[in-house]
Amino acid sequence: GKLAEAKLVPHQPSHAAESARRRATQRSRAAAGESAPLSIRQASGPGAWRLVLASKSGYIFWELESRHTEMVEGPTVHLAANQVGVVAAALRSAQPNTTIVLAAGVYTETTPLVARTNGVKIVSYAPASGHKTHAAQIIASSLALQAKPLLEVQCTHFSLVNVSLELMTQGDTEAEQCGKAASKDCKMRRCCVIQQGSKDVCFKNCQFSCVGGIGVEVCNDSAPFLDGSGVTACTCGVLVHGYSTPILSECKITHCHEACIKLTGNSAGIVSKCLLETCTEAGIIAGGNSHTVFKGTTVRDTKGCGFLLVGRTYIEITDCLIEGQHVNGIQAGDDSDPCVRHTTINQSQGSGLVLHDRAQGTYLHNTIHESKLAGVGVRDQAEPMFTSNVISNGEGSGIVLLGEAAGVYEANHISGNKCAGIGLKGKAHALFDNNQISNNEGYGIWLQDSARGTFQNNMVESNSLAGMSVNNHAEPHVHGNTIKDGKQVGVLLQHNAGGTYAHNTISGNKAANVLLMGSSSSTFTHNKIWGSPGGGVLIRGESVCHLSKNTLERNCRANLAVLDRSAPRAEHNMIQDGAGRGIVITGMAKGVYLNNTITSHRLAGVYVGGHAEPTMAGNVIADSGASGIVVEDSARGTFNDNSVCGNECAAVAVQGSAQPVMERNVVVHHGKGGIWLGEQAGGSFRDNQVEDCQSGWRIGAGVTAKVDATAVHSLDKLVSSMGKFTKAHAYPEKMVIIRNPDESAVDCFAIGVQAPKKQEKAAEKKQEKAADADAYAKGVTENRGVELLITANPNNTACVSG
Repeated sequence: GKLAEAKLVPHQPSHAAESARRRATQRSRAAAGESAPLSIRQASGPGAWRLVLASKSGYIFWELESRHTEMVEGPTVHLAANQVGVVAAALRSAQPNTTIVLAAGVYTETTPLVARTNGVKIVSYAPASGHKTHAAQIIASSLALQAKPLLEVQCTHFSLVNVSLELMTQGDTEAEQCGKAASKDCKMRRCCVIQQGSKDVCFKNCQFSCVGGIGVEVCNDSAPFLDGSGVTACTCGVLVHGYSTPILSECKITHCHEACIKLTGNSAGIVSKCLLETCTEAGIIAGGNSHTVFKGTTVRDTKGCGFLLVGRTYIEITDCLIEGQHVNGIQAGDDSDPCVRHTTINQSQGSGLVLHDRAQGTYLHNTIHESKLAGVGVRDQAEPMFTSNVISNGEGSGIVLLGEAAGVYEANHISGNKCAGIGLKGKAHALFDNNQISNNEGYGIWLQDSARGTFQNNMVESNSLAGMSVNNHAEPHVHGNTIKDGKQVGVLLQHNAGGTYAHNTISGNKAANVLLMGSSSSTFTHNKIWGSPGGGVLIRGESVCHLSKNTLERNCRANLAVLDRSAPRAEHNMIQDGAGRGIVITGMAKGVYLNNTITSHRLAGVYVGGHAEPTMAGNVIADSGASGIVVEDSARGTFNDNSVCGNECAAVAVQGSAQPVMERNVVVHHGKGGIWLGEQAGGSFRDNQVEDCQSGWRIGAGVTAKVDATAVHSLDKLVSSMGKFTKAHAYPEKMVIIRNPDESAVDCFAIGVQAPKKQEKAAEKKQEKAADADAYAKGVTENRGVELLITANPNNTACVSG
């Protein structure tokens, strides 16, 4: 609001402008203090004034222009065109604040133009049509100048407006020599060199050309302003080094052999709304400790990279566009640490973004689209921060990490790539958090070699291959992700892969939700694995894994299938509501299965076939549409302390030449079959508690099984026997719960199964137990339609009422 009170009236005499300057300065100092002085400076030509607010963060300026020449201070010199050496002569004799007006035409110079006097302006007015044309053209031969620049600015105030400068070669020999010198920046020919000056050194609507050399060199601590100017046909368009801080606004730099802009040293400055195109090596090469800001700039059709970052540069790239023919959109190496925001990189012939060596940087809200290779490639020891970017429709993978690459990748959208969404190789390790990885034609996430990393809270869905593929010796930590609706497997582990997979939801993947192969060794805990047409968890090869406290439900085929020579450890899992079997163990598989709840499957709760030999203890197998446990073929195994109830067919069926060992199991079968042994069945059956009914046991001809000390009880005696087991402290954590199917009051009762107490209270507890047993007996007598379940008693309470 205070700045708006400053008024510039261009058609008034210069003393009016000076008066306005004084008023504006007074208002500014009153509002902002001495640290941010306001000044009005004559800028790029007659009647052009700049309102400048200086602050610690740089300059904010407004420019007003007028065609009125009466505002020009100092003498004015008019030069006619088509002459030799007149501009250089005019500069040598110029007084401070002299304006040199060039008529339209060509000016040939044989000596360098050296601006040493402050306030000099070289102006050529455009035609009345107002089109941006360069009315005056200054040309010179590099041989005539003897390797010196055509224009050299050595003063602090200088302006060049609507003028074209061209440094030409003469003959093939000179052109060849220029080509050989192309890599030696300081020895190349230069069209313009700016040695000194702040933003009062201004080039407006100018054109620079220098075949085999540098268009504009900005060095030392100079800070010129190039507005609407162009550089073309150079080896390097603009070279910035030292501590210089130029501002380039709406400039066009084209057809450069090496780079449009090259930054070295401790240079800074701003490049805003510029167009850089048709370069051989890179649009921008930034090195040293440069920290220039690129904003709203377009880089197009470079045969190399759009941005090539080396050294310790920490430039800022914001709202830029990299498109057309180029290899890599942005390539950052060495120790570079850029900040790239809201930038679009389209159709890279290589990768949209490549980081290598020890490069870091922050990459926010960028779009990388249709890269021929990986959208983002990170290798060596690079470690970026990559947030909220979109990487899509690439010919390769979305993000690939190689070597020992690391970093943090969060909230990115990675989709539609023809290979993996995310890939890690070598010893890469990184954090991937809250990313959306979908509809890629390869894997969603792919790890191999010895890659590690943490993947948490990601959404992985609808990928053509596995949602997550872990190979070789890779060992990721996978936590809290959703992996769903893949066209093949949800999570695939092969070879010697490992890792920890916890609190994930894995669902709806067509082939299987989880497939473990080879010699993989992993831990799955607290996952929800459901709704796959191909099965829940399939373990093959010689895989060894630990499945703990997972929920496997509503999968077609088996919820858990263990094949070949695999040997998992599965405990405390809820395996339920399957369209096939609950657990299938076949081949030569083994494994330990403890304290799992296996309920409500269309087929058998547990199926053991082939030459399998599992160990199953403490499990509840209930409400299967077929048998509770089926053991057949040549299978063996140990089945102890399991509870089998509510199954539609025989609770336990042993067929073929199977030879299981079954001890201390509780079987309640409601008259539908207790333990059935087929004609060739073998094995050993001891101390099992079987409900008394006509089909409690069925033993076929030719059975070689040993059936010793196996009790067949009525339901009330069965519970009493379990009470004895508990009293004997063989399994003190167990208790019996009677479930009332109709929840009526008449068949309610209590069962006393008591944990050990202190000796002084033993008599009292004995009386309580007897009373509970009487109550239970009465309930059973009145209603025999009860169901029996066996479960753990975590807090060792004395009684349970049902």
